[in-house]
Amino acid sequence: MAAANSEFPLHEKQTLLEMTHVRERVMHLLSLLHTFKESLKVQQDIRQKLNSKIGQNQRDHILREQMKTIKEELGEKDEQTLVDGYRAKLKESGMSGEALELAQSQLNKLENANSQSPEFQMIRSHLEFMLSLPWNKSSAQQEIDLGHSAQVLNEDHYGLDKIKKRILQHLAVLKMKKDKKGSILLFIGPPGVGKTSLGQSVAKALGKKIPTCSFRRCA
Repeated sequence: MAAANSEFPLHEKQTLLEMTHVRERVMHLLSLLHTFKESLKVQQDIRQKLNSKIGQNQRDHILREQMKTIKEELGEKDEQTLVDGYRAKLKESGMSGEALELAQSQLNKLENANSQSPEFQMIRSHLEFMLSLPWNKSSAQQEIDLGHSAQVLNEDHYGLDKIKKRILQHLAVLKMKKDKKGSILLFIGPPGVGKTSLGQSVAKALGKKIPTCSFRRCA
């Protein structure tokens, strides 16, 4: 049983079968097992040394290639092509370091997720949203004209006086401040009350271009 289930060359197994003396057969088998054990030790040592030398990036590349091959065997080649496409777009997106790290983390999840699972579609939507944002583009800065802003808001929206007043107050503060960073307007309410159109009007009043992604999703 030991000889039959061991990974010995066929000729060694044949030699064992031809031995009629039980003691000789057992001693020869023990010798073969000892040699096989030493061979496994050497292989293990080699693997450990290789693992210590191969960097994390190389290991990730090897594992990714293995995963790619497995998915191709399972007929999931289209999903892999999708992942590769996202990876190429990330390199050209111009994302900030923190955003790029998050996007790459999401891409790794997408690569390992089942294409039929809800998580796959959710991660894909998140990646498409991040890639659609103009990370390395911005509209030219221009002086804020409160009169023009009020005119645009009134032309685009009837009523909503409190909200329009609050927007103009916010723009007035921006006009007085030298640092324009870190200023956010948050519109909250059920669908159809004008959150998206108000945001579009603010962008129009300030001469800003709206991102190519859906403004509702960006908001």
